Amino acid sequence: MKKFIILLLIILNITVASCFGASWVQVDDNNFIDKDSIKIYVDNQGYMNYNKRVFWTKYEGNGIYKDLEKATNSKIEYGLSQYIVDYSNNTIATKAGMTYDKEGKPVSSYSYQDYEIEYQAIAPNSNAELWVELVKKPRLLKKLYKLQQTSPQQNTDTNE
Repeated sequence: MKKFIILLLIILNITVASCFGASWVQVDDNNFIDKDSIKIYVDNQGYMNYNKRVFWTKYEGNGIYKDLEKATNSKIEYGLSQYIVDYSNNTIATKAGMTYDKEGKPVSSYSYQDYEIEYQAIAPNSNAELWVELVKKPRLLKKLYKLQQTSPQQNTDTNE
């Protein structure tokens, strides 16, 4: 049991560390996907599930954290969430999440073991449907990333 807890902490630490070196791709007004976080899902026992992908999103703005801000007496700047997509039955689930203040200090966090995860059907025309399609096609996500990296420079050049 002690080895399991240590292993879990190491995995969580690696996951969180990889999140801070993220390459965020903006996919709508408030949501971003880390293009480098998309991986085949490995469950808590270390088994790879090739029908599932795991990835991180970042959410900024729009005041969705108001209740949490009141409860923690903190101003939340953004939240990170790790999702699992199961392509075999077109569902999505939250694996972990964290919120941060303006200084980048953690305000709250949670994570679920495999037996606690609840998969939800992916609703048509939802953010989840867009994310799932982009995760399924990482080349498209990488192209979006490159476009977003060059767009500000192009806009600057045209204003001169």
